[in-house]
Amino acid sequence: MKEITLTVLVMTSLVAVLGSQKVHSTAKKADLYTSKDRVPMDFEAVATGKLPKTWVVPTQGYVAEVIDWDKASGKKCAHLKQVGKPEHGFGNLMSAVKGKDLAGKVVEYSVKVKNLSSPLARIWMRVDRTNGEVGAFDNMGYNGVKMGGWQEAKIRLRIDKDAKYVMFGAMAGKSGDILIDDVQIRVIR
Repeated sequence: MKEITLTVLVMTSLVAVLGSQKVHSTAKKADLYTSKDRVPMDFEAVATGKLPKTWVVPTQGYVAEVIDWDKASGKKCAHLKQVGKPEHGFGNLMSAVKGKDLAGKVVEYSVKVKNLSSPLARIWMRVDRTNGEVGAFDNMGYNGVKMGGWQEAKIRLRIDKDAKYVMFGAMAGKSGDILIDDVQIRVIR
């Protein structure tokens, strides 16, 4: 029951944010959906201590904020940190884009992650289909990002043809803190 409630809460929050959100691209960079294309992935334009409106932390026991004391590139990154006992055993920082522009395509989701103290940090990507079912999904399984310096994590998925939303994020598994930066979704084919 908690899992269903969590999913409904996350979807309600993101649908409200994405209601007017459009995926923009330029002819020059049609294959790359990044902050330059005004997709909700940029941490640079947000004040330190805040979080972009299109990113949410749906898991209790965790909060996230933009910081400027460490980053993979640019001037800022996002910090997902544990502030209490995780209700579901992990912390999650997530966002989404509308699926229609990516439907039927193979995409690569890449993120630079710095695992500060989590036993199992990882990124994930999931398709929510128009019929309400979950489509393609990958959360790196047990192949997470080890503690240490900045590391690039990647996932490739074929997006379902009836994709309503493409959800993506980063998780601090079991406990701990992580940093994320340079979030990109690239169309491979």
